[in-house]
Amino acid sequence: MKVSDAMRDPDATAKSVAKIIGTDAALTARLIQVSNSAFARGNSKVENVQMAVSRLGMKTVRNLVTSLIIKQRFHTKYPTLKNAWKHFGYIAPMSAQSVMY
Repeated sequence: MKVSDAMRDPDATAKSVAKIIGTDAALTARLIQVSNSAFARGNSKVENVQMAVSRLGMKTVRNLVTSLIIKQRFHTKYPTLKNAWKHFGYIAPMSAQSVMY
């Protein structure tokens, strides 16, 4: 849980958090995917983790990373649970972001 610890640090930067997240290919891919989605899309395409962390913000990244880690830990072969986890993975960061506005 190095990511969670780093993100709780008030002095953490997008660069330091991105360095830790970059060690996990699945987290890296998902963060970049979410940051390029219609939900968070900016004027330019996000191509690396640091850009994704900067675009999404620490709180959204923390929520997304937490949901992805939980999803990995509770991996299941049952389709109903898989669909629920997939749904939660999409909804969590959007819900957190919408509360901010």
